[in-house]
Amino acid sequence: MDLYHSKISQFKTHLQTVNSEKLVFNLFKAYVAWHLLRYTVRTVRGVTKYLTGSNKPKGHPGTKAVRESSHRHAVSPNEFEERFIATKERLNGKDFDFVIVGAGSAGCVLARKLSENPKVRVLLIEAGGEPQNAADVSTPHKMLNLWRSEVDWQFQTVPQPQLLPAGRIVDLERGKGLGGSSLLNYGMWVRGTKEDFDRWATEYKCGAEWSYEGVLENFKNLESVCPSSLDPRASGQVTKERGTEGPLEVRATYPPLPEVDNFIGALNHVGIPSNPDYNGPVQFGCGYTQTSSFKGRRCDAFNTFIEPILGLRPNLTIASEALVRKVVIDGEASKGNLKATGIELELRTGEILVVKATREVVLSAGGIASPQILMLSGVGDSAELKKFGIETKCHIPAVGKHLQDHPVLFVPVLVPETIASQMSKVRAANYGLPGTAFIKSPVAENREKLAKSKHSPDLEVISLSQFHTSLAVKAFLGMMDGILPSYKRNPNGLLYRTILHIGETLGKSETILRQLERTYAIALVNHAPQSRGSVRLASKNPYHAPLIDTAFLKDSSDFETLLWGVKFVRELFKTPQLAPYVGDMRDMYGIHSVFKQGKEAFFNATDDQLRTFILGTVSTTWHYSCTTKMGSDDASLDDCVCTNQLKVREIKGLRVADCSVMPFVVSANTNATAMMIGDKCGELIYREYGF
Repeated sequence: MDLYHSKISQFKTHLQTVNSEKLVFNLFKAYVAWHLLRYTVRTVRGVTKYLTGSNKPKGHPGTKAVRESSHRHAVSPNEFEERFIATKERLNGKDFDFVIVGAGSAGCVLARKLSENPKVRVLLIEAGGEPQNAADVSTPHKMLNLWRSEVDWQFQTVPQPQLLPAGRIVDLERGKGLGGSSLLNYGMWVRGTKEDFDRWATEYKCGAEWSYEGVLENFKNLESVCPSSLDPRASGQVTKERGTEGPLEVRATYPPLPEVDNFIGALNHVGIPSNPDYNGPVQFGCGYTQTSSFKGRRCDAFNTFIEPILGLRPNLTIASEALVRKVVIDGEASKGNLKATGIELELRTGEILVVKATREVVLSAGGIASPQILMLSGVGDSAELKKFGIETKCHIPAVGKHLQDHPVLFVPVLVPETIASQMSKVRAANYGLPGTAFIKSPVAENREKLAKSKHSPDLEVISLSQFHTSLAVKAFLGMMDGILPSYKRNPNGLLYRTILHIGETLGKSETILRQLERTYAIALVNHAPQSRGSVRLASKNPYHAPLIDTAFLKDSSDFETLLWGVKFVRELFKTPQLAPYVGDMRDMYGIHSVFKQGKEAFFNATDDQLRTFILGTVSTTWHYSCTTKMGSDDASLDDCVCTNQLKVREIKGLRVADCSVMPFVVSANTNATAMMIGDKCGELIYREYGF
């Protein structure tokens, strides 16, 4: 208790010293005064359960849950229990032609495509299970409620010395369950640009099949777009670049919100043209956000690509709640006969078994887990593997290198009560991100001149009109980064749980809820980051999260892009369309925010003040990519892991099909490209084997 009193005293003193927001300070004092005893009891009880293991579920908590009616082909609880849970009886001694690791965006698309041939036996493995909190999974704007839940791997970065406070740790949410990260993203459908894929093909030597023309049919295979589903100001035509018969419903956010019309009007006012379909030939411009949704409900990868075919394809086996420990690789590198022959997995019962793949193992576990599995399998930098006593099967130093993610920050305002009441009337039926723009900063324009080639827009500007308590909790934790940055270093520790519990209590207070209802924000996403990080092993235990270094803003040009973007947003808030929304600046970021000084201070902030704001608030968009990047057959093993056929180099029967194979992260939210890569992998396999 002395530790708690000490930390509480430090917290109070610091808040008073920095003159932090009175509301948070008063709520904190009230919390300590009124709830300390109750909290202490709960904390002791919770820690006792954690230490004894009695809080761990017997199997996955969502085993028998069935999501709401957004599943157009739902299965009964008993059927799910029988068909999906991986058991020794179901898997032991059975061979499959293809074993796909990861039932996320790419894995589900690939499993559907390969199982079209009834003679091809496909096993789709997922470490997570069926989500328990159906309502939050089905509703994209409630994604924040899924953080730190059973469908989140709850990764974190290593300390980031270039951010503020120095050494800040960033939470990295990652989907865990049937559907992968498509379970907890916003569902934004952004395919990327012609310039991106043409650069993949030429500059990064991935070949014509990865050019825009080469991947266009793969995107179209996924989509179901109709004219009435796009921007209401569109011409009523679906261009030849869009798919109309795919399994995935793509819709613009409806009903149109007044604030998104004002958002688009403000962009028009400063010279950004309207673009009714940014997934068409040109991305540049602004319009209504397109999402993968059906009647306002999330279309995640599993309920879109797998559930409709359940019971129709006996050659497709789904095994959930099974953690892949490593890929089984036979042969010797010195003899050039390395081959992946299966996977070693651990069931929820703790049993370990090997499942054979007669043709190939395909890793679709994402930009963090795919390189981790490769390294656990002995594929990576031999010097790094030796540290953990892992036998090197194949020395490929590039495994886990080149990590990219899109850095994001938010500029929030507190709207006047009159506008807030208008916003609340139509929010319930809408996603939280109804408007989107793609623009090009001077940083990108200079980069184009130096490269003498056309590049994509490097900034995504998003209108945010819907917030939930989890955002307040995350903002509170961000504020605590500046007061006690070391608290995140042990997410299972007592101090972390204390701070999290305080944040959750404050986030549910009536005062905070009223302020969230009055919050409107514009998000800035750097879509052309130059910084590159890494994914490294923390241990040889597959249950231990890897060491993830996102290297946010390590390259100075990434910071310059966001600095220009914040100034651009300031100009948007000065336009006739959005100026009425700025009742005051919304301080969600504690000691790093110039906002606490009011809107005039923000509009007149110096570059140094904005620098503090950017470095103190920048975070992840969950677009982890490039950690097993592909390239030409003659590329260096220090640079590329996979060939342009997605094959892990020097190992037969092993491919990677997810965002980790990107040569550089696309100028887009990555869910659509992940699905495209899954479809492209199926195409490559069909071509090779003549299916």
